[in-house]
Amino acid sequence: MKKKILIIEDEIIIAMGTKNNLIKLGYEVTAMATTYEDALVSVQNEMPDLVLADINLGKGKKCGIETAADIQKIKSIPIIYLTSYVDDDTLNNAKLTNPVGYITKPYKVKQLKSMLSIAFSKSVIEDKKNLLLEQIRKDSEKALSDITVLSEHIDIVFSFSNEMDSDQLMNFLSLIKRMIRENVKFTEKIFNKLDLSF
Repeated sequence: MKKKILIIEDEIIIAMGTKNNLIKLGYEVTAMATTYEDALVSVQNEMPDLVLADINLGKGKKCGIETAADIQKIKSIPIIYLTSYVDDDTLNNAKLTNPVGYITKPYKVKQLKSMLSIAFSKSVIEDKKNLLLEQIRKDSEKALSDITVLSEHIDIVFSFSNEMDSDQLMNFLSLIKRMIRENVKFTEKIFNKLDLSF
């Protein structure tokens, strides 16, 4: 399946040239948005895999950096800035949106190809990291739930220990021991995923 790219560029000729280059490189262009509003609508409707954004979208209009920041609120989509603006202030503002790349105009198709390849590789790594964090969250919730149940069992043992015979008491203690071992394994699993010592 082709990766989908949204172009945000207010100059139609440049946008068309970029679109043609992307198609030749094997990508699908979801839209060529010329304004902040068009870009946000396009992201909501098409959900592109990456956004190529110019920084200057016309005098008195929201810039590409503001647009990228608001796109990230809708969905975490990799951003590459494609712009002629290279001053320090612009670069520092652009960094706040965590772009995966920055290409200065005029660009060469080889530059664009390389940057897109790197961007999509970073995106795959980021997706894997997010899946891992989600699994850790689920494991942590299960471990916490098990600890709550364990605590309840311990309370039961202490509450009724005088009324239990030795076999019942041993069964409860064996259950508690097993649950402690399982929780230790869960904790070790979580720490290993986080690459921490335990």
